[in-house]
Amino acid sequence: MRILYASAELTPLAATGGLGDVTAALPAALQEMGIEVARIIPFYRSVREAAAPAVEKFVCTVSLGRRRISAGVWQISTPDDVCTFAVDIPEYFDRRELYGTRGVDYKDAAERFIAFQKAVLAFATWLPKPPQVIHCNDWHTALIPVLIHAVRNGSIAGLRRLAEVRTILTIHNLAYQGVYPPDCFDLVGLPASYFNWKALEFYGMVNFLKGGIVFSDVITTVSPTYAREIQQPEFGCGLDGLLRERAGRLRGILNGVDYGVWHPSHDQHIPRNYDSSDLRGKAICKRALLKEMGLPQRKGHALLGIISRLVEQKGLDIIDKALESILRLPVQLILLGTGEPRFEDMCRKWALRHPQRIAVRIAFDQGLAHRIQAGSDIYLMPSRYEPCGLNQIYSLAYGTIPIVHDTGGLADTVVDIRVHPTAGTGFKFAPCCTDAFLDALHAAVAMYASQRRLWRAMVRRAMAQDFSWKRAAGEYAALYRTLIDGDHNT
Repeated sequence: MRILYASAELTPLAATGGLGDVTAALPAALQEMGIEVARIIPFYRSVREAAAPAVEKFVCTVSLGRRRISAGVWQISTPDDVCTFAVDIPEYFDRRELYGTRGVDYKDAAERFIAFQKAVLAFATWLPKPPQVIHCNDWHTALIPVLIHAVRNGSIAGLRRLAEVRTILTIHNLAYQGVYPPDCFDLVGLPASYFNWKALEFYGMVNFLKGGIVFSDVITTVSPTYAREIQQPEFGCGLDGLLRERAGRLRGILNGVDYGVWHPSHDQHIPRNYDSSDLRGKAICKRALLKEMGLPQRKGHALLGIISRLVEQKGLDIIDKALESILRLPVQLILLGTGEPRFEDMCRKWALRHPQRIAVRIAFDQGLAHRIQAGSDIYLMPSRYEPCGLNQIYSLAYGTIPIVHDTGGLADTVVDIRVHPTAGTGFKFAPCCTDAFLDALHAAVAMYASQRRLWRAMVRRAMAQDFSWKRAAGEYAALYRTLIDGDHNT
């Protein structure tokens, strides 16, 4: 099988969250299975600076309406030796940030990723053997299935070699759809028939993700529960009807994690390695983390950790409303993240008001993220919705007990010890409100403080969970094979 994996992010070269982690791990797991896979991403400034050596392989010109844009495709080096390419359009991608500054997208976001996708298809056509499947991810690549559909029906010339290519679109977060004014439709180069309510049109706008959902051969999401949730109005973000219509082509495949990167037994970012048979290293990591973040050592206090994008989805306002109640408990809190200015400012105020109890770092810091996972006792993830979530899976591996809202991938990966006393790996709460969250937190802190034997048993169960990519890669490989072997009905 020949798979081209198209994405806007790749950890550690260019990432803002879980999408980059998946782009790093899934192709590597597929390659280990013997599948011929290549990745393609934008050639951001951060990629250019970190991925040397790079070799230019291909140059093309892509059209954006009447404009003609030169694009190069470079082969870059990555630690996992997966064949990786980057689309070089300096005017769009040679920038300090991936998507925008201080939570505001770049004004030319639509044309940036239209150009990227057109260059991906031109490159796929140039290859000696075109891919059999292009695996697309989120709105940044969701026009690829639309353009290939137009190739199949003869609406686009010049890409005929791609007529037999099959497409999969993975939705990592339905809330981000790539919705832009109707004049950007002219930049895509599709016939006018594609701008209607059955295709790309969405309340008078152009919706990239909607187009991908309509025209992909298969749609996947990153957990089974999220695949069900997005077919309901509460989580469907205006596309629940379309997703119900395409339910026969919609599957939830739970993300995995790369234990080669995220495991305390060999993590190079933490001060002392440990495993479930010897947890002394975790206590050392906790002491070092408190020192690093400028918090005092408080005997008997549970350390709460949060690593998050600071946006509405993540439920940080629930913690804000509960903060005084939280601080009446024997706990300290460390938060790492970046996002919308209002949430960044909110979190900074927590630390300013309670400098002995709370430390906040507004940054994207992979090393610190690892140390928070290793040094915390409890991980907080009160997301309103969570397609899969990776941090709660990382926390399980590090023996950091997660408290999560019972939704999406959080529901699929955490077992509530209050419901399953001998199988529990964390605490769930529902509905997504302050009272329910505080109930779960009180229960967790009480067990941590006074039921140490039960707590240690839960920690060891959590660390024994296996969410490796081998399972998910096998499910994707089966999907690819089904499409290649002739299941083309859309």
